Amino acid sequence: MTRFAMNRFSNILLATTALAAVSACSSNDAPKTVDTPVVVTPPVVVTPAGSELTLANTAAGTSLAVTARQGLEAFNFTNGAAAASESAAPAGSFQTNPTASYVKTATGFNLTLPSGRTANIVTTAGSAQTTTGPQSFPIGSGATQTSQRFQTTVNGGTNQVNVSVTNATNSNLQNATYGTWVESASLNSPISAGTFATGVVSTSVPTTGTATYSGQLTGFATTPAIGVTITGGAVALNANFAANTISGAVTNITTQRGGVTPQLGTMNSVNLTSGTISGSTFSGTAAAAATAGTMANVTGSTGVFGGKFYGPSAAEAAGSLTLTGGGNTVVGVFGAKK
Repeated sequence: MTRFAMNRFSNILLATTALAAVSACSSNDAPKTVDTPVVVTPPVVVTPAGSELTLANTAAGTSLAVTARQGLEAFNFTNGAAAASESAAPAGSFQTNPTASYVKTATGFNLTLPSGRTANIVTTAGSAQTTTGPQSFPIGSGATQTSQRFQTTVNGGTNQVNVSVTNATNSNLQNATYGTWVESASLNSPISAGTFATGVVSTSVPTTGTATYSGQLTGFATTPAIGVTITGGAVALNANFAANTISGAVTNITTQRGGVTPQLGTMNSVNLTSGTISGSTFSGTAAAAATAGTMANVTGSTGVFGGKFYGPSAAEAAGSLTLTGGGNTVVGVFGAKK
């Protein structure tokens, strides 16, 4: 593969939209199952007198929780070089209970990945890490969500780390942030990839009433026939705080496949059902809708979704979803607000 083609793969895999395709199993292997969501109680966030705490005014040095199955997903490649050259479908497995950390800095944050490598993201105005935006993305019913994307590469040591933040403090999500990452032994040999979501966890989740959240999805998907980047998707969540239930769907999922001339298409919508709310966290089941996408058909794939509420009175929600089955793998991360 030429360096131009490899750079194209790397751009799709690592940079401005989401992760490149990975597969939890080959078409001949049994799909990996996703464990029951693990709920970890985050530290209590204290709101300064007279002001609401947001990501923008959270003090430098503050550590914010990044929790498995609630935004944090990690996939280990077993054939990274072959996957990068597109000579074989990506193969590997999900980490059962990955750990990571997010620490606020004066100019952005430090993200420490499950491997222990740390990337510093600068999100201040004029950051050289800005790759797009602010941009507005449709999220259904004529509404849009503004996103600012940042991307950085950490060199040195054994591996290289690339992080792309889909939403940070310059977006209309003021309390939550989410994104994707990949770690590589070299440009053409990824060894792990995943998603993350975090923020100022809500300490005042309502106990009555309902709320609807709208937002965006990013991530990756593979089928036995194709691997794609998920470049967008309209997330709709319906929370019933009195009944402690949550459900929804991700529709209008757009995809892209790399190469000299990128190909654009769609993927099945994803239904989010049987969700429950427990304090500031939520989790439930996910399943691909029956109507196949024009590029990625993941019909029959099932899995889970989970996340947390962020900000005052659960103003925002962010988390992840995973699907497997039929040789397909889907991993997405999302952020949404009321």
